[in-house]
Amino acid sequence: CLHVLLGPKDCFASLSFSPDGKRVVSGSWDSKIRIWDVQDEKLYLEPLEGHNSWVLSVSFSPNGERIVSGSADGTLRIWDEQTGICTVGPFGGHTKPIKSVAFSPDGQMVVSGSADTTIKIWDAQTGLVIAGPLSGHTHFVQSVAFSPDNKCVISTSVDCTIRIWDAKEGATVVGPLKYRRDIPFICAVFSPDGEHILSISRDGTINLWNAKTGEILKSHSKRISSAPTCAAFSPDGSLAVSGSIDCTLTISDMSTGEIMFASLEGHSRVIESVAFSSDGRWVASGSPDCTMRIWD
Repeated sequence: CLHVLLGPKDCFASLSFSPDGKRVVSGSWDSKIRIWDVQDEKLYLEPLEGHNSWVLSVSFSPNGERIVSGSADGTLRIWDEQTGICTVGPFGGHTKPIKSVAFSPDGQMVVSGSADTTIKIWDAQTGLVIAGPLSGHTHFVQSVAFSPDNKCVISTSVDCTIRIWDAKEGATVVGPLKYRRDIPFICAVFSPDGEHILSISRDGTINLWNAKTGEILKSHSKRISSAPTCAAFSPDGSLAVSGSIDCTLTISDMSTGEIMFASLEGHSRVIESVAFSSDGRWVASGSPDCTMRIWD
């Protein structure tokens, strides 16, 4: 563990690295957003305030100049990373908490997935809806992400399915995909070339799918010490990290399914959020134990 950053109680519900790896943004149960300087292990700005409920998802824009946040208050906001000012929003329309947000690779759009089972795609400059609400999931949406070419969105849900949507038309183009009828996915993302899907399930299984046909190409079911609570993939798709109920981290090789680092210890409470840096060198993990840890 390279760095330990101390924050208020329940401060690290969601995490995202800046593209240059120098900062991490955290969303908190206290409704605030904090930007941290990794090297100095302290706040880069005063906490950003505006949401009136838990901030469940945060993400940097590809150029690192903006941050999008999604909250249990049902709204999104886009913030200036340098000043901490909310520049777009709040924009709403979801009727329940927003579980996941992400910028498109070109920085022009934002996607949100909600506990109201729907997904919306927004113009990142104006906050106007481009597509949505996208309906099809039957339980709350757990994660959302764009394809590398900005044309599609992938979503996972507690209904145990993955769907791929056309980002302009809002139609389901692939799916619903299931691994097992009773096992939800934690997250799914596109591979860097857009040809494959990488997914992690609640039972710790990592799957590689054909993004066009929805066929499972590889399945690695090496179990993690305890049920994973959160997970993320490195930007190049070669590694997966998962945080667990037993307060440990596991890092796995995506090509072989082998566990590279098992049971990384340091947190004293359940790990709620994990994120890779854009170069894949570092992992950030957040816990209600009031710490964020940066791992090499």
